[in-house]
Amino acid sequence: MLIWKGHGILILVFAILGALLTGMAWAAGYAATHWEWMLRMLKPANAWGVVLGIWLYGRTIGKTVIKTYIDPATHQQVTIKKSHTLFFLSPMIWAVLMALMACMVTVESFNKPTDELLSELKSGGSSPGSAAFTEANNLIDMDKGKTAYGNTPDAEKLAAAFSEMVMMGREMGVQKTKKKPTISLSHGKFLSYCRINPDSCVFMVHVPDLRKFTEDAKRYMVGMAWTVASLQAAELKPRPKRIAVGVRGAFLYDEVVEGPVTDATTQAAKESDENWEAGIERRYSGSDAKKRLETYFEPHAAGAVLPVLDQTDEPEGKAANAAPQKAAPESTLAATKPTKAPQGKLEVLLEWFPTTKAGAVAANDDSINQVALKYAGFVHDRVSLNPALGGMALPEPCFSAYIHLRDDTVAFLLALPAGSDLPEAALKVIQTEAWLAAATVASQMSPLPVRIAVITFNEGAMDMTRTGSPRNKQGTDWIVEQELLGTEGKDLLAPFVAASSKPLMTVKSPLTLQNPVNSVLATNRHVKAAPPVSAAPVVAAAPAPAPAAAPAPAPLLPTPVRDWKDTSGRVMQASLESFTTPAKDAGRFKRADGQAFEVPFSRLSVQDQEFIRGIAAHSKTAP
Repeated sequence: MLIWKGHGILILVFAILGALLTGMAWAAGYAATHWEWMLRMLKPANAWGVVLGIWLYGRTIGKTVIKTYIDPATHQQVTIKKSHTLFFLSPMIWAVLMALMACMVTVESFNKPTDELLSELKSGGSSPGSAAFTEANNLIDMDKGKTAYGNTPDAEKLAAAFSEMVMMGREMGVQKTKKKPTISLSHGKFLSYCRINPDSCVFMVHVPDLRKFTEDAKRYMVGMAWTVASLQAAELKPRPKRIAVGVRGAFLYDEVVEGPVTDATTQAAKESDENWEAGIERRYSGSDAKKRLETYFEPHAAGAVLPVLDQTDEPEGKAANAAPQKAAPESTLAATKPTKAPQGKLEVLLEWFPTTKAGAVAANDDSINQVALKYAGFVHDRVSLNPALGGMALPEPCFSAYIHLRDDTVAFLLALPAGSDLPEAALKVIQTEAWLAAATVASQMSPLPVRIAVITFNEGAMDMTRTGSPRNKQGTDWIVEQELLGTEGKDLLAPFVAASSKPLMTVKSPLTLQNPVNSVLATNRHVKAAPPVSAAPVVAAAPAPAPAAAPAPAPLLPTPVRDWKDTSGRVMQASLESFTTPAKDAGRFKRADGQAFEVPFSRLSVQDQEFIRGIAAHSKTAP
C-alpha cells in the first residue's frame, strides 16, 4: 500500500487506543486525588499514551521480521525482510516523533498559569452553566469518601436524605443481582448532588449497576427518584417553583425529568398508590438529558437569595439566627464541607417506610427479605383469625414490613396502607399480633436478641412503638418494657437502627411460625413496666383483697371459657387460667384456639374486674 506497508495501519489504531486508555486512567486518578500536577498532566497524558501504544506495537506484532532462505537453484542465501510502516516510517520512528511532541505538550502544560489551564479544561470554552454542571457531575462519578454533595450546606442535607431514600426505594422495588460487580466506581453507594437555585432545585444521582436494569426497572427508578425529590424540595422555604431529577449510571444519564413543585405534586408524592410519576411534565434522554441539566447550573444573579430548609424543627436559638444562604462560588464547589443528614438514617426511614405499598417488604440485609415477607403474612393471618374481630376479612396483601437487624437487637416495622380505614378494635388487635409475631420470629434468631422493637404505622404515621426483651434463654417468654404512642416512640427506635460494627444476627432455617410465644404486656404506657431481664422476680406479700362490690361466683381456676370485655368494648372469648402477679392484678388467659397471653386486669371492664376480685378473694395463693 502507498500509505502503509504490512499491517502498519495498526500504528494508528494502537496510538488511538493508547491515548484513550491512558487519558481515562489519568482522569480517574485526578478525580480521586485532585493533585495539581495530575491536573497539569491531563492533556500530556494523552500524548504519552500515544507514545506508549505505538511503542508496544513496535515491540510486539509490529516488529520487523528477517528470514533467511537457501535458493535451491543457486544454493545462495536469500534474505527476506518483512516490515510494517505507516507513511514509510517504522513504528519505533513514530514512537520517537510522538515522544518529542509529548515532551513539548508537557512543558507547555507545566508553564501555563493554573487559571488558564482550568479554563481550557472546562469543556473547551463552553458556557458557565455547562462548566458548573461538569464540575458537579464529576463529584458523583466515583466514590471519593462522601455520598452527598451540594452548592450549599442545606443542599448537602437534602442530597444526603435523597440518597438514603432512593437507596431504600431501590431495595424495595428492584431485585438485586446475586453476583456482586467485580468493579464498581461508586462502591455500591448512591452518590447524589443537589443544587438549590433561587426558584428551582435539581437532584442528580449515580445509581450503581443501572446498566443491568430492565427498562421497567429504570423507569421505576426515575419515577421513584422524582417522588423522593418532590418531598425533599417541599422542605425548602420558600418552596422552589420547579425541580429536575437526573438518574445516571457509571458514565451516562439514563433520563432527566422535570416539573413544578405544587401542593398537588407534594400530596401525590406522599400517597402510597405507586403513582410515582405524578407531576412530571417533561422527559429528556440521551444528549438532551445532559443539556437540560446544564440549564439549571447557570450562574445566579448577584446577591441572589436561595431557599433554605424549614427551621421550625431546629432547637431554639438556631431558627432565630438562621440567615438566608447565598450561592456558593462555582469555583469552590468541590471544597464544600460535608454536613450531617437530618438525624441520620432514622428520619429517612420514618419518612420513607409509611409510603410503601401493601405487600412490599425490605430489610437492611438481603437474606432477611423473605423473613419480612413471612412476618407480614403471619400478622395478616393471625389478625384475620382473631375472634375479637368477628371474622372481619383483611385485604391481601394488607401490610408492608421492614426488618432491621443488628448484632444484638432487631426492629420490626409494620405499616397499613393509607386509606385502610380499619376500626379501632382492628388496630388494637394488629398492635398486639404484630408484637407477638415479632417475638416469635426473634425467638428463632441466633443469637437470641437482647431486645426487640415493634413499630406499627397507620395512615402514614407512627401508631405504636413497643420495646421488650426475652424472659428466658429459649425466647418463648417475652415482656414488653415500654409502649409509646405516636411519634413519642421515635427516640426508642433510634438505637435499633444505629450502625453495627459486629456481625448481624441470623435466622434459623427453616423458620417456623406455628408456635407463638407468650408475652406480658406493659401495664402503663410511657413508663417501663418491668425490671431488667436478669433480675429475679420479687415476691411480695399480697395486699388485702378489695371487697367485692357485687356478688360474684368463686369458681376454681381455670374458669370456663366466657366473654371478657375490655374498656373500649372489645369482646374476647377465653378462660382465665391463673394469676401472674402476687398482687393478682394481671392474669394468664387462654383462648379456645390454645393461644395463651397475659392481660392486666385494669384493661377489662368494671363488671369483669368485679368478677375477678371475687375469684381472688377465694384464692389462697397466686400460681
